[in-house]
Amino acid sequence: MVRGVILGAVGGVVLGGGAMWWLMRRQVEGEARRLGLGMMAQGAAGPRVPAPLAGGGGRTGVGTSGVEAGAGGVPVVPVADDLEVSFKALLAVGDPSVRQLALQRFLEALPEDRWPEFFVAGREMGDRGEFDDYPGGGLAALGILETALAFMVQQSPEGLLDRVAGAPAGAEGKDPFGRDDQVVASALRFWAARDLPAALAYFERSLSPLPPEKQTEAAKGLARELVKQDPAAAFAWIRQLPEASRGSVAHGAFQTLSHIDSEAALRYLVSEKDLPNRDEFAEQMAKGWAATKPEEALAWARGLPDDLSPRAVVGAMEHLAQKDFAAALGQAVTLAPAQQDAALKVLADTRLDPSQVSGLLPLIEQAPEGPGRAEAARRSLNTWAGADPEAASAWVAAQPAGPTRDAAIQGFGAAVVASRNDPEAGLEWTASVNDPGERRTWLGRNVKSWAAYDPDAARAWVQSSPRLNDADREVLLPLTRK
Repeated sequence: MVRGVILGAVGGVVLGGGAMWWLMRRQVEGEARRLGLGMMAQGAAGPRVPAPLAGGGGRTGVGTSGVEAGAGGVPVVPVADDLEVSFKALLAVGDPSVRQLALQRFLEALPEDRWPEFFVAGREMGDRGEFDDYPGGGLAALGILETALAFMVQQSPEGLLDRVAGAPAGAEGKDPFGRDDQVVASALRFWAARDLPAALAYFERSLSPLPPEKQTEAAKGLARELVKQDPAAAFAWIRQLPEASRGSVAHGAFQTLSHIDSEAALRYLVSEKDLPNRDEFAEQMAKGWAATKPEEALAWARGLPDDLSPRAVVGAMEHLAQKDFAAALGQAVTLAPAQQDAALKVLADTRLDPSQVSGLLPLIEQAPEGPGRAEAARRSLNTWAGADPEAASAWVAAQPAGPTRDAAIQGFGAAVVASRNDPEAGLEWTASVNDPGERRTWLGRNVKSWAAYDPDAARAWVQSSPRLNDADREVLLPLTRK
């Protein structure tokens, strides 16, 4: 049995739907079996309404246990006092088309005030890992819950939302069903696909007064529907949301718009300057584009405004560096300074070999100081020191003092100590790091690395090295003990 799989093949990302997708997780062997149940309201396209509650024929009472067969061979599932009993009876129907007809009749008989209880019944069964005991397992449960949500939204969206959106007045924290934000989000998105103005009005009336964490998922769904019809109105609506939720809601709207009108998404990405996380979304757009056309994605990324381009360059360069390191290096040389620093970080994150280091070093030398440059120096020297420690040490010695030199020393020293080639030289270099905090951190790492294979030699160096002071020895000597 496959473990750790999201059962979303009938919706969600696979089909682009965004209604109600139940997350099923199976833990690894040896742990208690648990099939967790949650709601997802994701995807760029609108909600996919489940197959109609219709079908024909079927075998009388197929796979059922103690359920009365009704007209046309469709079992009659009663509304039990404990709705888990009803849920189990529905799951026990082996033929999916017959199950759909039985579910239709059951939902027609289920009182509206018990709708939330039905979702709770399914969730609690999932928490106990019981779905695998029935025909169709988790996928059958997914279909039941998804179809139930669609039915309830069609019948009475406000009735459903009022019941799942919060506890009764004066009973905060005591509602037996509790608040289910994911059911709210999915139901509201289903409703928005049918009647967006009504869904928006309900949100403003009943959900907008709630804390941001209680309205964010629902707002995401509404924004994704609104942006399809009127992007300008969608982003204007997002701007009036609480700041804590604005970023993630805008992200969902950009994502949807990029699927249906990528040029419009790019325009709003540049123009909506007051929305948070724009640079993050620029990186994701570039990354998605670069998966098939990295050169085009990089050209777009480097042309963005300064507040967006560095992260977009990162997204594009990741794929280009993996596909063609030499081409990525050539592009990086031509980038603006802030973009170049971002590109250096990506190039350094690529699994380097010594031949690639020799091409990267000139770029490191000419680039301005920055976190990407320092990281590239650290990783490059760590790789180079294993292949040619003499040349690597000469390069480090020639660098001016600063964060990049410190980082190069850290990479070089760690490699020399770990390789057992000349651990004393590695520690001598590490002791010359200029930044006090970094110096102490890397001295500790390298002394510990040395002591793992030669504790006596490591201890002797700590005790005698003129590069260390008494405070250093106090910290490092305990690391040399086995």
